[in-house]
Amino acid sequence: MEANDLSQALQVIMSRYGWTQLQTAENLGLRQPYLSKIINRKNDLKITDAQEAFRRIGWQLTLTLREEPDEVKRREFMASAAAVAFIPSPQASPYQDPEYLKSLASRLHNLTSMQGGIPVAAEAVRHASQVQSAIRNVTSPHTNKAASELIWRTSLVISDIPGKQAKSEVLGKLALNLAARSRDTLSQGECLQTLSAIARRNGEQDKAIVYAKSGLSLADLTSELKARLTCRMGQALALNPHMKAQARHYIDKALTIDGLDTAGRAAIIGNSGTALADLNENVAHGMLTQAATMCEDFSPLMQAGYLAANTISLLNRREFDEAAEWMGKLATLLPMLNSGGLDKDVRNILALCTKESGLSDAKDQLAFAVGRTI
Repeated sequence: MEANDLSQALQVIMSRYGWTQLQTAENLGLRQPYLSKIINRKNDLKITDAQEAFRRIGWQLTLTLREEPDEVKRREFMASAAAVAFIPSPQASPYQDPEYLKSLASRLHNLTSMQGGIPVAAEAVRHASQVQSAIRNVTSPHTNKAASELIWRTSLVISDIPGKQAKSEVLGKLALNLAARSRDTLSQGECLQTLSAIARRNGEQDKAIVYAKSGLSLADLTSELKARLTCRMGQALALNPHMKAQARHYIDKALTIDGLDTAGRAAIIGNSGTALADLNENVAHGMLTQAATMCEDFSPLMQAGYLAANTISLLNRREFDEAAEWMGKLATLLPMLNSGGLDKDVRNILALCTKESGLSDAKDQLAFAVGRTI
């Protein structure tokens, strides 16, 4: 069995159903760390185990022998329904099919988590442009909701591109309008927490607070969405050290909300840690450490972001020996990622490595790992 084929099949399944790695592993009867290694082509499954795993979710794994001139005959495993993920129902445009739009949104999310926003940007913009044209006169709530998700996923991708922050907010607002058109409260909440995150990344505290507050005013939020919006409010308030008490109130509240899966809990802990690092709180180190460990099996981008935030926090507190250790950890992830936000963090780290810090070796290692001019 070629790990490359199995990896692709698993990514198609995740994209089709919108599952996280944890959900996919549970549905296939596998452990999440093992699934992550298969997706990253670091491990494989026996034929019988793969057949049983796919059978659990109603898919059939078939063996096809392909003849190729001047090459050794090779086995290729295909999920029989794999193509369905990107074959929409018969309509005027595939971008009017809700299932198609949701699969594209999930694809953007998975690719960005594994690679960063820069490699995914062109595809994301293309989809956003196509969907805007296709649904201009569409009134279906389901289609508008799915289009909203695709466009807010695109806005997050674009927010990772240097100089595209304004475009990112424009897309986020478009997604919010589509969510309102669908009359789906949860979709509106997702858009508002995304807009708050984008505004915070741009240092626009007032906007970040307004978006998070608007999201929290919505009725019938899920536990996870309420936690994320509450955390976004804490992050926004933490941009101003004079709002420390208010920021801690929302951060503490977000951390007490139950009902989150592993990915959701990692995000709340990690984002709370970044907010507390902004406030120069010592507890931030432990939280960022925990979050980086939790997300290492499903999102290298998130893991690297928390490693970078932790490194910056340690450098600001002049804890140079420990910072060197975290710089080394970050250096192992950088070659596989291409992210404008991460590049910005690395520039910050390198600038904080003054001569007196004694971090010249760690600094050189980090600069080399980036592998490009930042």
